[in-house]
Amino acid sequence: MSVKRFLTISTAILAVMNASAVMAEGLYFGAYAGLAAQEDLDLDIPSTSDNGFVLGAVIGTDLTENLRIEGELSFETSEGQYEGKGGSTDFDVSTLSLLGNAWVDFDTGTGLQPYVGGGVGVARVAVDDGISDDSDTGFAYQVGFGARFGQSGEFDLGYRYRGVSAEIDGFTSDEIDYNSHMLQFRWTGRF
Repeated sequence: MSVKRFLTISTAILAVMNASAVMAEGLYFGAYAGLAAQEDLDLDIPSTSDNGFVLGAVIGTDLTENLRIEGELSFETSEGQYEGKGGSTDFDVSTLSLLGNAWVDFDTGTGLQPYVGGGVGVARVAVDDGISDDSDTGFAYQVGFGARFGQSGEFDLGYRYRGVSAEIDGFTSDEIDYNSHMLQFRWTGRF
């Protein structure tokens, strides 16, 4: 996927999110950080992936008491190793994602509010081993669950499973699936 196509899709997702936010009350913003456990990449050579971290920001709105939508921008990074003829080589993997999410909240009548949902969008995956580097933009999705807590749900502890399909030509002859499990802590504020 070209940069032009990435920007077009990104702009469309943000435009939909912005239009929804203007029409509804309850506009919020947030930032999060967390741990990311990447599944091993399916390269042409044997490889393993280490744990990394994820940072992100969201802007969203409550469409109903139990349904909210948001736009999410995140950066995820990790390291890995592959075995070559000369021994083991380290590589870095980074992902910049833009997703449109929908979350369903469950009112428990307590200060703890479970939720479940997911999102779709685009992500740019880059792999660099110090000798060669390559990147590609592809389809991204995530599913997740968690719980919001605090006086008005301003804190959030959640799990996400995120998948990205990208073609990293310098490291594989096929499209790779870059999948990760994330545990993240988020703070949310209201406008």
